[in-house]
Amino acid sequence: MRNIKTVLLIVTFLICNQTYSQLIGKNKVFNKKLEAANIQFSDNNYHLALPFYNELHAIDSLNSEVCYKLGVCLFVVRRQTLDCVPLFEQSKNDYSESYFYLGQLYHKMGKFNKALECYQEFKNSGEKPDISIDEVDYYMQKSFIAKEMILTKTNATVTNFNNGINTPYAEYVPLLNPEETKLYFTSRRKGSTGEMLDPYYEYYEDIYVSEKIDKVWNNPENIGAPLNTETHDACVALSKDGQQLYIYRTSKDLASGHIYVSQNNEGKWSEPKLFEAHINSENSAESSISIAPDLSTIYFSSNRPGGYGGKDIYRVTRMPDNTWSNPMNLGPVINSPYDEDAPFIHPDGITLYFSSKGHKNMGGFDIFRTVRDENNNWSSPENLGFPINSIADDIYLISTFDGRQVYFSSNRDEGKGNMDIYKGEILDPQTSQIILKGTVTTNDPEFMPVKSTITIIDFESKELQGIYRTNKNGKYILVLLPRKKYKVLIEADGYYPYSTEIDMTAKLSLEDLFKSISMKKVN
Repeated sequence: MRNIKTVLLIVTFLICNQTYSQLIGKNKVFNKKLEAANIQFSDNNYHLALPFYNELHAIDSLNSEVCYKLGVCLFVVRRQTLDCVPLFEQSKNDYSESYFYLGQLYHKMGKFNKALECYQEFKNSGEKPDISIDEVDYYMQKSFIAKEMILTKTNATVTNFNNGINTPYAEYVPLLNPEETKLYFTSRRKGSTGEMLDPYYEYYEDIYVSEKIDKVWNNPENIGAPLNTETHDACVALSKDGQQLYIYRTSKDLASGHIYVSQNNEGKWSEPKLFEAHINSENSAESSISIAPDLSTIYFSSNRPGGYGGKDIYRVTRMPDNTWSNPMNLGPVINSPYDEDAPFIHPDGITLYFSSKGHKNMGGFDIFRTVRDENNNWSSPENLGFPINSIADDIYLISTFDGRQVYFSSNRDEGKGNMDIYKGEILDPQTSQIILKGTVTTNDPEFMPVKSTITIIDFESKELQGIYRTNKNGKYILVLLPRKKYKVLIEADGYYPYSTEIDMTAKLSLEDLFKSISMKKVN
């Protein structure tokens, strides 16, 4: 009997010793992986730290440090994914910074009171080195504003684009041609030209185009070479006549990027050339531009030094000698201590739309509108309100000529992917512009459309108001302010110039709104 007990004790000891040795071994492996993960985390290499923390979480899902740091990695790499919520909830008692992240996530879920509670819990824990109380107050203000704006919904509707334009991947920066029959946009969908992934596991950017036939948008197609390459290629602006496409293209080493422009010649896009205006800089990011109708002013965003904070909106103007001025910051009325991006100057030349993380803001980026007066002063930016804006990022807005339809990008929850393209219908647009349409043709010697340039000049001030170009079918669209008189000059290679006047101070006839102009060939 005593021998049996001795044997059992020896066996038990051996099992316990083996188990203890295995535990020590596992702890060594765990700690070694944790050390490697923490090194990447400390260097803000969240995409490199993420796989380590995923493995560590699979081993010990209750470890507060692992839960918190895995949550931060997912929050950054996967752009505030809600998968972070349980991780921050698990770690909030040991890492009070979790409350700060939870506030942003509950805001994203529309739980504004819960978000405010989390922010307040973080403030009660005392200021942390990496997160200031001012920053927390900034996010708390967003929650208060979101509650207000959702209760005071504007007279607009928003719908998600279908017909294959939006996918589970990111689609953004919609651009419309003047006839509103072609939609250009940027996508990070599978099947990109280079089929390469960036450090955040997203495909490189390519430009796509969809055509509207019988009021239906067709499945988009990759626009192909020479616009798309194996690196990042994103559309950023389309001239008001639809003949110049501006793109943002990165260098082969992805260390920098610049704005390029491509010309449409008989339906084919030319090899993009580096844009000549003083916009591109070596050590800053300039990835959004918009060109005024008169082609003499360009608005763009940049994070170059000397701004008011983050990205600011600047402009350059064409000088009398046809060169471009140095960039000028639009000033503190437009630019806040936070990011301003994606400017869009309306065809009226005085209404500027842009997105901002500052001002009176309900989400990430909100879309704002400002108007320039006769003294070149900008009005206080007006938030377009809910539902055009949401509690997510709303950016890259463009407007139709009459201001009744807008197209923009958003990563709101009801979308199909990371970022989707939306169409907004504004039922009471604040616009007073008058749209004139027509065709430029010739009967000399036979009827055919004429590709021409239309210059609009203010009759009294003699100032240039806009330069427009007809499309390949000779059609044009002009956007003019009422109560003014204009001189119109139409020029085309091989034809005599044609001049006329448009008197917007008088009542316009149907002939004025839809005007066909016949050109005479030079003998």
